[in-house]
This record gives sequence, structure tokens and C-alpha cells, in this order.
Amino acid sequence: MSNEAIAEVIGISEPTLRKHFSYEIDIATAKVRADMIMARYHAAKGGNVQAQNKMIEQVSAVDVQGRRAPDRPAKEPKLGKKEEQQMAAEKVGGRFATPSAPKLVVSNNG
Repeated sequence: MSNEAIAEVIGISEPTLRKHFSYEIDIATAKVRADMIMARYHAAKGGNVQAQNKMIEQVSAVDVQGRRAPDRPAKEPKLGKKEEQQMAAEKVGGRFATPSAPKLVVSNNG
């Protein structure tokens, strides 16, 4: 049953249905899928050759998904103009380098 049909039966709009019942719709879909897989599994265990073939296909598909290529490392975000200027200013050396902090007569660490 589509979301439109469910919303019509309940008497609300489809966006309202999705807003307030999205979790229930997702859980119901997963639950129905799990029930169908279990029914196919029991039929396969009972000797239904068609169900056995479908289970083999399904297990093979899950294996293929598990063996996918490793994820690429995330790219570093591109810096904007101000960040690039700030990094360039921090690397300045020589005559225009920022002077070091003055040495204190009294230690503030104690």
C-alpha cells in the first residue's frame, strides 16, 4: 500500500503522514520484509526448490555487498581566502616575522 493510499484512508495528507509516522512506516516495511524472508526460509527448509534458489541468490547478493571496495579517505575541506591568508601569514619568517614573547622575570608556573 502506498503512502498516498495510507494517508487517504487515515484522512490526512501525505506530508503529514511522513512527518508524524515516518518511523512507523520504516519499521513496518522492515518488519514485512523480515517476515517474507522468514517465510521463504521456512519454505526452502521444507524442500521448495524455488525458495531455495531465491535464498541462494539473496545470500550471494549480501556477500557481494559485504565485499565492496574500501571507502576512500575523506578529502580535506578546501580553505577559503581568509584561511589561506591566515596560514600564509603564520608562515612568514625573516624580517617580517612575529617577534617572540618577552621572557618574564617572575615565573608564573609556580
